[in-house]
Amino acid sequence: MREPAGDVIAELMADHRELEALFREIELQPVDHPRRRELADRLSTELVRHTAAEEAHLHPGGA
Repeated sequence: MREPAGDVIAELMADHRELEALFREIELQPVDHPRRRELADRLSTELVRHTAAEEAHLHPGGA
């Protein structure tokens, strides 16, 4: 059964805020700091997960 659209939108918007927070945290790290790489790896994973969820719920069946 499909979730109501409002719930999906709220979840995706919350994801957007979390991703923006990760971007800000990355920007605060010195370029050569290991934490920056850890955060970038986490951001990459979260972006893939978020994109898959967005495509599945907002663009089912392709374009």
